Amino acid sequence: SEPDVQVAANEYVQRHIDRTQNASIAEIKVSLADLVKSVDRNAREHRRKIDESFDRFDAKFQHYESRADARAEALRDDFSTLFYWVIGTVIALMLVIIGSLYPLAQNTVKHRRSDDDESGGE
Repeated sequence: SEPDVQVAANEYVQRHIDRTQNASIAEIKVSLADLVKSVDRNAREHRRKIDESFDRFDAKFQHYESRADARAEALRDDFSTLFYWVIGTVIALMLVIIGSLYPLAQNTVKHRRSDDDESGGE
């Protein structure tokens, strides 16, 4: 965590300060070079961990995104199938209704013709 890293860095710097208080210029330069190398190494390590975390997150995101796409495609297919079933059912019902009304219409036409014939014959 961030506070732990800060405490560790402060302790490390303090150790270098303690070591260099009575040291010569050459020793201080060596100590500072070690400090810079250590900071650089830690920065690379943290960057690597961040990159690994990002890669894991990206892989999970891709996985969930592909699952969501597959579910959306399945829903579209289900909706299309349902839509065609509804349209087919409505057309079938209309044909059944028309088919059942057709004989009634034929009988009505026959009755009218016969009524016309009876009235015309008198």
